[in-house]
Amino acid sequence: MNPNAATSTPCTPITSRRQPSKRLRHERDSSSSVEDELSYLDLDTGRVMSSKRTADTITLSTAQFESIISKLSVLETCCSKLGKLDKLDNIEKLEKLDKLDNIESTLSTITSKITNIETRVTGNEHKISDIERSVEFVAKQYDTVVKVQSSSNSNSELRLDIEEIKSINHQLKEELLDLKCRNMRDNLIFIQYT
Repeated sequence: MNPNAATSTPCTPITSRRQPSKRLRHERDSSSSVEDELSYLDLDTGRVMSSKRTADTITLSTAQFESIISKLSVLETCCSKLGKLDKLDNIEKLEKLDKLDNIESTLSTITSKITNIETRVTGNEHKISDIERSVEFVAKQYDTVVKVQSSSNSNSELRLDIEEIKSINHQLKEELLDLKCRNMRDNLIFIQYT
């Protein structure tokens, strides 16, 4: 006999624990008895399974019962710690999602700023092309003014030359007239009529 087994305590099976692929059937009416029938839903097949409960008794010593209870307590503690770890993982995931949301909002802000800059650059390009056309027009006008000025200078030179030629022409005409007049003096014949 076991020295730890000083007294034995009858123990009934714990039916409130769920099996991973089975669910207990809820009472549908008041005529069903939990003590008579045990029902569960088989998740693999989707069918409701039931079986008659038998009245089995298990005899455990107090030390064995305490050992099982302590193991269940340890298991329950481990499950609660796992639950806390899951919560921590969820919190970390939420923090990462918050960071992603911040990154997304920052990216959206940057995108709108880039769009604004692109719009301004396009406007500036149009302004620059207008300024270039204006500069080309002013350059052409300047060239025209320079040509007109140079032609004006040449015109004034031509005027001076024309004035000089006119004066020479006038002198030549006077000399020619003088010569003609002298020549005609010699050609004069005076005849007397009586």
